[in-house]
Amino acid sequence: MRKNSGTTLDEASSTSPITVTSGRFSGDGGDGYLNGVFTVENDLTIPANNVTVTVAFLDESGNSISEAYPQVDSVQPGQSADVQWTISTSENNVVSAKAMSVSWPTESDGSDYQKVAIEGPIVKIR
Repeated sequence: MRKNSGTTLDEASSTSPITVTSGRFSGDGGDGYLNGVFTVENDLTIPANNVTVTVAFLDESGNSISEAYPQVDSVQPGQSADVQWTISTSENNVVSAKAMSVSWPTESDGSDYQKVAIEGPIVKIR
């Protein structure tokens, strides 16, 4: 466990009860942004609220250029939900997006978080 700005983050690289099962590129919305989705699944017996996916935007060599932290409000037990991400069309070096980790609060007041590094899917965007 490590402390981070007063919030405890448990980090693990093993299996996670919240998983990223798939991803897809949704296209260019014509508004200056490229859009995509990662689907998360909740294998907990309780709802998972404020589930965040760390999305790395990668160049042609697979190097991370930037990150985003899109979130979905709630995922019910045994269900899945889409976490939508966007990136500016001006990010010309970005060719794909990869789900790197998932995190969610473990306390109802949001005071404690679980964060799990994952080998998530890679979505080609260019």
